[in-house]
Amino acid sequence: HIGEGTDDAAHKEIGKVIKANLFKRKIVAVHGVAMDYRQAASFEGVVWCPASNYFLLGKTAAVNQWKRQTKIVFGTDSTLTSSWHGAAHFMAALDSGMVTEKELLDMLTGLPAALWGFKDRGVIKEKMKADLVIKQKSNNLFNNYQEEMLLVVKGGETGLAAAAVFAQLPAREKINYEHISNEGSSFFVKAGITKLVNAILSYYPQAKIPFELA
Repeated sequence: HIGEGTDDAAHKEIGKVIKANLFKRKIVAVHGVAMDYRQAASFEGVVWCPASNYFLLGKTAAVNQWKRQTKIVFGTDSTLTSSWHGAAHFMAALDSGMVTEKELLDMLTGLPAALWGFKDRGVIKEKMKADLVIKQKSNNLFNNYQEEMLLVVKGGETGLAAAAVFAQLPAREKINYEHISNEGSSFFVKAGITKLVNAILSYYPQAKIPFELA
């Protein structure tokens, strides 16, 4: 974590880290709110956490100025410092006006794979490992994505399926799933969600669960 502030001290600490990197090791910065254009070029990548930045600092990193300087990947930092709903984080990024939907998608897929050196993932391509998210076609990729979700495949297994899609799966693939709903949409998810929700509510009864258990 570096440059996680808006004052001169936060800016100067970035310069100190750059100067101390005598062996030119590849460094990935998290936040970099106080980072400038020239400093960004000294980092292999920056993990951008706009929702957390806005919550804590009232501003976020100027990633729109660094796109040619370094790899920008997307992060949330902590659900303690902003919403725990992914949609809120995605919309904070888009509402900033600094990135397009395509750029945000790249920050979640190909760019992280390239940044951490995973050559077998990051794109949908033959012989590549891919976790897939399939949703209904709409004008906005990220807005209402939860309600429009059709299928999530992770590690070759169905993690979530809309009811209509789940009904088409072979019987052998329908074992150990639980039913949830959201905004009138019905889904089946891998077993364990009920136990997880109950555990959360036992510690934090006021928690807002973004779906209903069947």
